[in-house]
Amino acid sequence: MYPRIYAEKTPDKAALIMGSSGKSISYKTLEEASNQLAHYLRSLGLTQGDSIAFLIENSYEYFYCLWAAQRTGLYYTPINTHLTAREVAYILEDCKATVFITTTHFSEVANELTPRTPYLKKRLLIGGDIEGYDNYEHALTHMPTLPVEHETEGSLLLYTSGTTGNPKGVFRPVTEAAMGEGDRISV
Repeated sequence: MYPRIYAEKTPDKAALIMGSSGKSISYKTLEEASNQLAHYLRSLGLTQGDSIAFLIENSYEYFYCLWAAQRTGLYYTPINTHLTAREVAYILEDCKATVFITTTHFSEVANELTPRTPYLKKRLLIGGDIEGYDNYEHALTHMPTLPVEHETEGSLLLYTSGTTGNPKGVFRPVTEAAMGEGDRISV
């Protein structure tokens, strides 16, 4: 489901419908919002093969992060929302994340992570302000909604449950494939 194809053909059709509320966003909104984040990530100097991670409850922003990373050739790690700050910090370091995105829903974990993650280039918080984090909405305000140049496919970097030790990342190589030409991804 590459959003641009659907945004061009059926821009107002619902791309995502939130089960709990029934609220939806269109393919056009998904395309534009993920493009804005993709531009922001590029403005930070992230290039193909770099890594971002996000700790986000079931929301539209989860998909904005996924598609922004997917279209900029980045590894992207969605983090289990039931983990402790120590466990999240381990994953952030292990996946070599340079950007971490979370929401006010995880304010307590976010606060605990700040001193544990000095290596992060940027921390973004959706829906509010916490010391050590830039406001997500403010950061993206002036970013273009058009696609970034030279889109290349990113790669999902999932972590095992860690039942016998620390969670382990399951790497899939990032390729030089242009968006839409590589393997399909599942979300």
